[in-house]
Amino acid sequence: MSRHLPLIALGLGAFLAFLVRLFPAETALRWFAPNNLRANDISGTIWSGSAQFVSIDTFAMRDLRWEIDALPLLLMRLGGAAQARLQNGFADTQFSISGESVELRNLQLSTSVATLSAVLPVSGASGAVSTQFSELDLERVVAQINGQAAEIMWPVSANGTIRISDLLVEPYAGLGNQLIPLGSYELDFADTAEESIQAQIRDLGGPLEFDGTLELSPSREYLLEGRIRTRADAPQSLAQGLNFMTGEPGADGWRVFDYPGSL
Repeated sequence: MSRHLPLIALGLGAFLAFLVRLFPAETALRWFAPNNLRANDISGTIWSGSAQFVSIDTFAMRDLRWEIDALPLLLMRLGGAAQARLQNGFADTQFSISGESVELRNLQLSTSVATLSAVLPVSGASGAVSTQFSELDLERVVAQINGQAAEIMWPVSANGTIRISDLLVEPYAGLGNQLIPLGSYELDFADTAEESIQAQIRDLGGPLEFDGTLELSPSREYLLEGRIRTRADAPQSLAQGLNFMTGEPGADGWRVFDYPGSL
């Protein structure tokens, strides 16, 4: 009997693997999904499935589809590929999740600033956002936002580009109640030798000329610095806002600024 035990164990293992491979996605989500996740019209298995609608808190997706790779599970990681429709856009990425870290590869995303306000502190702004990242690694951390503790995903490694088009923001208090147009911008992200992330920022047209950098450190400190000046067609409210945010312009109209901070 003992000589057959390896074969019996191998057979049981293959049978269990077969059952897990066919495990319904709907049952898995009902058993294991966090309380803030909601999903409707789920089909397929935990390895290859779809859901017509998924929401995490106030962030919603439609037509979510996923494929899970078995190999990363041996390293206690959940990995695979996923695609979904977002409001005014889509998301498509390869992913790997372990504990509090999320690694995204070949990320493509297109949506609106308003849609991202559900997960980023960008309320009161509007515009279009598109991203392409060959690599984006995030860590879940607790940060102070507007004086309150909140869980956020902080980037620890990034190589890619973000484009923000037709950005509109709320005016400073006392400068009217209409959204102010800021134009369009491109941010090119890359890791640095100091383990921080730096993005080169430039304008793509609009009422402002902008040339600057954004640096993000592993300790959740940031530094936005550069120079800025208005173009001839800039609204008066925008020029007044710059007076609050920056110093006096030089003879060439450029204003130098730096905004350090932390979360």
